[in-house]
Amino acid sequence: MPTRNELRTLYKPGAGAYNMTHLLKTTGLWVWSREIRSSSSAWGFGFSVGYEYWEKRDASRGARAFAFRFQK
Repeated sequence: MPTRNELRTLYKPGAGAYNMTHLLKTTGLWVWSREIRSSSSAWGFGFSVGYEYWEKRDASRGARAFAFRFQK
């Protein structure tokens, strides 16, 4: 699972319907990070407008999870 900083690197305004690098094919605009605040909330990233948020982990909103490895 990516960190919130790694998710930010995938956000590309104007890149396709989901504002993300063309290397990722997804049907969801929301992606979970690996960062959790409690057993009931996690950090997510909304690719529609670049919105970041804490969200209840049982709320899906069409959210997706990516396996991700960041390389410099």
